[in-house]
Amino acid sequence: MFDLQGMIDKASEAIEDAVGLIGHALTLFYRYPLLIVPLAGSWCVYALIVLVMEFQVITISPIFPWFLLQALLIYFLLTFSVSMASLVSLAMLRQVESGHSIKLFSAIGATLQRQTVRVVPIALIWALLWLALSAISAVLSALFGGKSLPDSGRSEEISFEAAAKTLAGSDQNGYRENDSITAMKAGLRLFVFLVLPGIIWTNRKPIEAVKHAYRIAMDDWGAMASEFIASEFMALATSIPLALFFIVANSFQGTFPDFVWIIVIVYCAAAWSITIYVEQIFAAELFLWHHRWAAENAARAGRNEFLLPLQASPKPTFLESYSPRKIVQAPEPKSTPRSGRRSR
Repeated sequence: MFDLQGMIDKASEAIEDAVGLIGHALTLFYRYPLLIVPLAGSWCVYALIVLVMEFQVITISPIFPWFLLQALLIYFLLTFSVSMASLVSLAMLRQVESGHSIKLFSAIGATLQRQTVRVVPIALIWALLWLALSAISAVLSALFGGKSLPDSGRSEEISFEAAAKTLAGSDQNGYRENDSITAMKAGLRLFVFLVLPGIIWTNRKPIEAVKHAYRIAMDDWGAMASEFIASEFMALATSIPLALFFIVANSFQGTFPDFVWIIVIVYCAAAWSITIYVEQIFAAELFLWHHRWAAENAARAGRNEFLLPLQASPKPTFLESYSPRKIVQAPEPKSTPRSGRRSR
């Protein structure tokens, strides 16, 4: 039977969890603002690529194989920069939870030295899927949405105003990405953020980290839904000031001085970085939660006791004393025990 009330209760619970997640992540950010610096750096890479492409600083080859290769390279630069920034932030979290002060350059150096090779296949697969989804969205919009494909760029002179409008997404020539594709891209990004802690905290190889992240996602769809809601809410909340500004700007007779557009660009960087930061913090804590639960159930299995469901295990947060370093030192369960039965 269709349980409408049950669905409403689950949706309400997911929304409540999402609101709590945002509040928790922002509290952590207030205590340790340096955590967002690596993500802000990756936004700078994104902004540079977008502006270079939009204002045709570099010309993309019209020959399809070369066009495809260049597009893949661009997406790879984006995914690699975000992945490395996330790993640096995770390394900084380990510093904090180990009782040390944050050392940004130490985290950057250690990440570049130890994790660069491991993150390349993750970033490459992410780039391939992202490129495929973007191509599907463009085709669907052209065929069924009545929207033209996005322009390959414009040759006008770059300015602070033009750059701000481009980075804020207010000048897309009528092109709008398919909503389902946008949601799939967000889900893909959340999954990658669930993969990365396995690489840097438990020293897994890329394929092992992907498999482990998949098991985590399958074990708790509700938590993933809460993360998705939190991400969408943050994106919406941060876009409202921009939307109001551009409504005023479009009705304003004349032009704003450059410093106004510089503020808009800085706001775009902050809004994007905070949204990605919230996603990353939630994924990292979900990873910790699953690891603690799996280790606890492995111990219970050794004592021939009933195994616990995930929800019965206390959820760790970065605002308490549970440390990512303890994960690295803890024995790794060979498999994820299932709840509700005795081990044999």
